Amino acid sequence: MRLIRLGALVGSVVLLVATTVSMFNNRSELRSEQDARVTAAVLVSDQSVESTLIRAAAVSDLANELTDPADLARSFGDDVSACVSAGDEERCTDVDLLALSGFGEAAAASSQAGAPALVVDETTDTLLLVNRQGVTSALRLPVDALIDARAAATIAEYGADVEIVLSTVPAGDDERSGPLSVDGRRVVTDTLGLPNDGGSVRVTASIVDDVGLLGDGAFGYLVLLALATVLMGLAAWTFLLDRCMLERCGAPREL
Repeated sequence: MRLIRLGALVGSVVLLVATTVSMFNNRSELRSEQDARVTAAVLVSDQSVESTLIRAAAVSDLANELTDPADLARSFGDDVSACVSAGDEERCTDVDLLALSGFGEAAAASSQAGAPALVVDETTDTLLLVNRQGVTSALRLPVDALIDARAAATIAEYGADVEIVLSTVPAGDDERSGPLSVDGRRVVTDTLGLPNDGGSVRVTASIVDDVGLLGDGAFGYLVLLALATVLMGLAAWTFLLDRCMLERCGAPREL
């Protein structure tokens, strides 16, 4: 009986310790994999934003007196607007970008730098790129146009959602925050600064935080914990049984 009690007690302790260690190791691995996915999603988004802005600047450099503004906007999607102004002639795809509140600032920055300039236009919540080299060309980029199709497909494979917010405030020293747990999601935020303090682009990637206390394979862990509890109960039962037998053997017999 003592051997049974000892085996049950040792077995229950071993099972409890091994299950607990395995459970937390598994949870840690799942958390690391989750953080890697959300960080990769924000990096892909950052690269897409930066490559889109570089491409927009390159396209604006190609504009001349004969350029159709639709040709400037075509590769960025239907939501992108463009204008080309040469002398007294001004051509736009739809909206007159030269009338936007942010145009004056961007035009002055472009003339001073001798290169395309980017600003955040608060009235339309878009990025406005202006290039005043020879002719004046302008592109208006909404946030949806900053993530290209390939980046969007990769982000979807990671199971992440991405939100882009524009701000006229320049980027600070803290360019990244996270991964953090916010409202049941793992969140990473990067802040990209625009040239010449033209503002900033905040990119936030998030995924559902579905890593529970037991991690993956919760049913298996519950079975092992239940078995450990049964073994501990068996050890307690044999202890009580031995005590009962000793009490009976030690009791005085009635005459």
